[in-house]
Amino acid sequence: MKKSNILGCILAPLALLALVGIVGAVAYFAMHEDEYRDDLTMPGGGGYHLGGYGSWNGQTTLECDMNESGTITGVTANIAQGPAIRAGGNCNIVLEGCTLTAPVVIETSGNAQVVVNGGVLTGTQQFAVASGNSHITVNGATVSGPVSRSGLARVDGVP
Repeated sequence: MKKSNILGCILAPLALLALVGIVGAVAYFAMHEDEYRDDLTMPGGGGYHLGGYGSWNGQTTLECDMNESGTITGVTANIAQGPAIRAGGNCNIVLEGCTLTAPVVIETSGNAQVVVNGGVLTGTQQFAVASGNSHITVNGATVSGPVSRSGLARVDGVP
């Protein structure tokens, strides 16, 4: 038997196995898409990145960047260090009825958009640090802590 035939007998099944694995993984994630979407309203989840899997549990900073978007509902968070929410790029976050306490509650940059609807947000050092072309809108929330704006950043609904 030629060397090329032996290699073909070994490599062809391996290539087929790899292809089946890739197709299987794509099919699995397509069928379970709802489990891996940015569902940030589920209580008790372990995720902390808006584009990641699961829910934000309020134990660490929620990171959002690039073109991510999502709604966070009813989360209670007490963050000891850093911001509770860090939004950059073209991130869009809506906070609904959350209770957040952190040195800085919301930190935005780039073109990030954060909308706060209700809730209690307490910045032990600052409520918000907004830079770039970012925009924070507060509707009917109880907010404490100073606001820092730089660049073209806007923070509406707070003094």
